[in-house]
Amino acid sequence: MGMVRGLYLMPHPPIIMPDIGRGEEKKAGATVRALESCSKEIGEKAPQTIVLITPHGPVFKDAVVVMMNSSLKGHMGRFGRPDIRLDFENDIELSRKILELGQKRDIPCLGMDSRVAKSYGVSTSLDWGALVPLYFVTSQYRGFRLVHITISFLEFEKLYKFGTIIGEAAKSLQRDVVVIASGDLSHRLSEDGPYGFNPAGPKLDRAIIEYIKRGDVEGLMNLDTKLIEEGGECGLRSIIMGLGTLDGQELMSDVLSYEGPFGVGYGVA
Repeated sequence: MGMVRGLYLMPHPPIIMPDIGRGEEKKAGATVRALESCSKEIGEKAPQTIVLITPHGPVFKDAVVVMMNSSLKGHMGRFGRPDIRLDFENDIELSRKILELGQKRDIPCLGMDSRVAKSYGVSTSLDWGALVPLYFVTSQYRGFRLVHITISFLEFEKLYKFGTIIGEAAKSLQRDVVVIASGDLSHRLSEDGPYGFNPAGPKLDRAIIEYIKRGDVEGLMNLDTKLIEEGGECGLRSIIMGLGTLDGQELMSDVLSYEGPFGVGYGVA
C-alpha cells in the first residue's frame, strides 16, 4: 500500500556542497553530516517517488505550482559550477493526481510546463532549492522519480491542506513516497548574514526547532506573524506543507542538527 514514508527538512545553501564550498562547507559540518544521514535513510526506504517542496522557483501569492515537464533538470551554473547537473523523470501520474485533488478541494494550484512557464516569464529549471537537497540524496540513492512543488503565500491552513492532498494522492496511486521540505530558517542571525541581525531571527529559529522536536503542528501554524516577518525565515511554508502530507499518521520527530555559521539558520530533521 502506497503512503508517505517520511518527511525530511533539508536546508539548501550551495556553500555546503563541497564542489562549491571548497572547504567552507566544513563550517557547516553538522548540517552536512545530518544531510548525509538523511540521504542514507532515504536510500534505505527506497521510495518510488520523492516529492520536493521548495520556497524557490516560480512562487505565486495565490497558487501552489506543480511542475509538469516530463523531465525535471537543472544545474549550479549560478554558483560557478554549470557542470553540476541533475536530471530526473517527473512522476507525471502523481503530479496530475495532486493537481486534480487540489482543484477538487478548492486549493488554488497550477500545473506548469514549459509553455505555461513562458507565459508567466519564469523558468522550469530546478534551482538550488531543489538541487542542493537532491545532490545529497543522489549520492546515496537514485532509483526514484520526482515531483517538484513550489510553495505559495496562501494561508498556512491551505498549505497544510494541500499537504494532505499530496498524502492522499500517494495513497490513491499506491505510491511509496518520501517528502523533502526544502528550506533554510532565519536569514537574520548575525550582522554578517545576508540581511543583518535582528533579535527576532534567533528567537524564531528556537521556536521552529522546538515545535518540530515536539511535533507541534499547531504551534508552527500559529507562530506570531510579526516574529515570522522580522525573523526573515525561508522554509516555514515548506515545513507546514510537508507536515500536511503526514496528516493522520503518528508523528515522531528527530532534529538531527541546527546551526547558523553564515548568519542563516540551517535545520535538518
